[in-house]
Amino acid sequence: MKTFYKLVVATVLIASSLGAHVNAQEPVTVPPELVAGDTYRLIFITNSETVATSGDINDYNDFVSNVAASTPGLADLGTSWKALASTQSVNVIVNTGLSGFSGRFYNTRGEHIATATTGSSYSGALFTGVYGSHSATIVSETGGNQTVYYAWTGTGYNGQTYRPLGGSSPVLGRSNVTNNPWIYDGYRSNTIKPTHGGLYAVSGLLTVPVTGPDADDDGVFDDLDNCPNLENPLQSDNDSDGSGDVCDLDDDNDFVNDTSDNCPLEANTTQDDSDYDGLGDACDANFNNGSLVSAADIAINLAVEAITDANPPGGNGMIAKLTGNGGVIKTVANAVSAFNGGLIDNATYLSELQSALDKLSAFDNQVAAKISGNKPKIVDPEATVITNASADIRTIIGNLKIAAGA
Repeated sequence: MKTFYKLVVATVLIASSLGAHVNAQEPVTVPPELVAGDTYRLIFITNSETVATSGDINDYNDFVSNVAASTPGLADLGTSWKALASTQSVNVIVNTGLSGFSGRFYNTRGEHIATATTGSSYSGALFTGVYGSHSATIVSETGGNQTVYYAWTGTGYNGQTYRPLGGSSPVLGRSNVTNNPWIYDGYRSNTIKPTHGGLYAVSGLLTVPVTGPDADDDGVFDDLDNCPNLENPLQSDNDSDGSGDVCDLDDDNDFVNDTSDNCPLEANTTQDDSDYDGLGDACDANFNNGSLVSAADIAINLAVEAITDANPPGGNGMIAKLTGNGGVIKTVANAVSAFNGGLIDNATYLSELQSALDKLSAFDNQVAAKISGNKPKIVDPEATVITNASADIRTIIGNLKIAAGA
């Protein structure tokens, strides 16, 4: 292992000094045909040779990583690099992590080499072109003229390990072709010329960076910002409609603006609020019977005001049915208070609520008599206010009964 590393360091240093005149350029790291957000991988052949005597795939990964780290442009990508090679114990597809990957590969001149067509079983090809043709050849790490054309691969045409690195006669590929021999162009004994071969290196997944204006200075460029004029670095979009929450007037797409929606993040077009606490049923985890009593009291006050304004005969008796000691609201309030305090059981509670409904029915009968006939004693608008208020009270009591299991 130590001998291998000495040879690696030596070959990299020698190649770096000699190759500086041959490859006085930087690689193309973002292919010009791609657009912001596209993903891809880069492949190059090292412009320095190494031995293929080690059976440890990490030795080859370290070699290509060191080459990339010493190459301006590649070193700035912040990605991992793996050797496109196989040893006896590690197949190329396992080493590169490309199983199931479907994407494009480019050389360091920005030229499209191939599109991945790997499968989980790795039957078939690593890239389109193992059995067919590549679009371009694999070139050196700098994208310039290469000095090494053969790369140790230890891999056959079918992408399986064949005469692996670390064996007596590893397979090499030839980089200056676009057909089959790129991965397998024969094999060479380590005892004949042990340093005759570079390595193919493949990058981790890269993404074309996005650049452009950022009007709200939230770190997200305008062309990708779901609220380009309002700061929202997290890009939250509750209803996934493409408009971020901070600039979306209806965050749940229920056609009710957030300012008046009792569940702004849960779609509830009908705005049902069974306990009248201001929080819609769609987002209200707790039923608040106390708030229903308050809502019933408000409705009763509306009815009382309307009766007072209409001033029909027997009006005081009507009001007493709603607000008196034995009236509707006190029956409801006393039942809720006793039930919440554990003073009465559920059956008694339901019985008291039904009693309140019966009293409300008596009130409704009295109202109906006074708003009908040729000479009604209560007319609009008071008649409508009273009947609507009574209907609301009935709904509220009904909701209390439903919540109690009626």
